Amino acid sequence: MIRALVTGATGFTGRYVTPLLEGLGFEVHGLSRKDCDIRDAAAVRATVAAINPHYVLHLAGTSNFPDSHADAMYSINVQGTVNLLEACARLAERPRKVILVSSCYVYGGTGSKPADENSALESTGAYGKSKREMEHAAAGWYERLPILIVRPFNYTGVGHGEQFFVPKLVRVFRQRGTDASFVQPNVIRDYSDVRWVAKTYVDLLARPESSTVVNICSGVGIPLGKLVSILEQLTGHRVTGRPKALDGISLVGSPARLLTMLGTPSPFSMEDTLRWMLAA
Repeated sequence: MIRALVTGATGFTGRYVTPLLEGLGFEVHGLSRKDCDIRDAAAVRATVAAINPHYVLHLAGTSNFPDSHADAMYSINVQGTVNLLEACARLAERPRKVILVSSCYVYGGTGSKPADENSALESTGAYGKSKREMEHAAAGWYERLPILIVRPFNYTGVGHGEQFFVPKLVRVFRQRGTDASFVQPNVIRDYSDVRWVAKTYVDLLARPESSTVVNICSGVGIPLGKLVSILEQLTGHRVTGRPKALDGISLVGSPARLLTMLGTPSPFSMEDTLRWMLAA
């Protein structure tokens, strides 16, 4: 049986990836923090050797959240990834594909033009910097392992933690609340549905491309204030307490390379995703 190792398997995305792989007949070995600390190189080597995976999807990492500490971001996102790659390179039969999950935040802001994979990496926050460092470190393993780095832009769905923006906003509408003062209406983000993102990761495992990066995105920028309007239309409920609109940072990606690889954009609109989250 074909074995797949999924790190971060109990996280938001991992819970969608695992059943997809199992449905395709993979023997899935999920790895979470309680199973193995990705920062412990010896433990990672032993775990990877015991599984001996044919495919690796590395979802584990710290989230882009204000309470996350820079040191933890580096040790998990960078050193943890290096530990995993070293363990994979030691295998007698090396994996057929290793997918590493980076982030759109390596770009910083993207301005009026969507970022493609050749755009400058101008991350300013600790999270974006840690992912940029992870990519740089991973490039040193390109000759030894078939690595594909994915840069997902923002995505959400049922099960996303309510400390994050969209689930927090959906909760306001589900509870018929009124305060949306945390919304920065002119900030623009490129949102996708976690169900599509998970399927895209699985589909990319079978692709021949390696030693490169690919954006996971829709290419459509949505002002956060529009999400409020969509939710008002879906629920018939109106909120108050919106802050004054200020100049917002745009973070939108180009999906051209991804569409060349897979040929199919997401079937989910943002309205579909929000309706699904409201009903959950």
